[in-house]
Amino acid sequence: MLRTPLGGGSMLRQNFGLVRKDGEKVAKESAPEPLVVSQAAPLDSASQKFVEVAETPLAPGTYEMESTEKVEPVSPGEIKVLSPVADEVVLDPAMQVEVRVAAGWKTSLELNGSPIPDNRVGKTVVDRKHSVVTYTYVGLNLAPGLNKVIATAVGDDGRRGQQVALMLMGRGSVRSIRIAADRNEISASGHDETLVRIFAEDQWGNPAIDGQVAIETAGGQLPWSMKGCAVW
Repeated sequence: MLRTPLGGGSMLRQNFGLVRKDGEKVAKESAPEPLVVSQAAPLDSASQKFVEVAETPLAPGTYEMESTEKVEPVSPGEIKVLSPVADEVVLDPAMQVEVRVAAGWKTSLELNGSPIPDNRVGKTVVDRKHSVVTYTYVGLNLAPGLNKVIATAVGDDGRRGQQVALMLMGRGSVRSIRIAADRNEISASGHDETLVRIFAEDQWGNPAIDGQVAIETAGGQLPWSMKGCAVW
């Protein structure tokens, strides 16, 4: 049986057994199993995966869960940045940063020299079996080009532990457009076709910020569903 709390949140799996009482079978509630929820955030090769129970993403908040796979240990005062990875081109409009520390420790985050407030921590996952806590910062906006992120482990008494710095690339505006067709030639039968791809890149050669492009052909025609403009 799955229970969903009022106001949303994760689902709780509850088992029931049948016992006899006065000649009839009645439901007897057994002890609840540990909460096992899905994890949608990207994970590195050393991170854990979770058995999926709920299809919907976790709501913001603090969750206790136990990994079903090996978790790389984290020493007190140490911090690991699980995602993104250094020098990654962040394609999402709002970036997420996932960091992990030892139990009893917290984290602080800086983006381009500015501290990120604690209210940007959208999710906290506590794994008591492996004595680690994972924090996910959400809704972080990158500037076009290079961005510097600094993650720091912070003890309950305020002492600062290890710092990890990484550079990330934010997408810029369009500087160049490339057009590539799957086939160099098509027949003039009116029934032949080819797939045409349009690549919009910024000044660093990375995918540009989302936008629209108008398409016009000198010969042939586009499918009706593609007429007007396309979004890259």
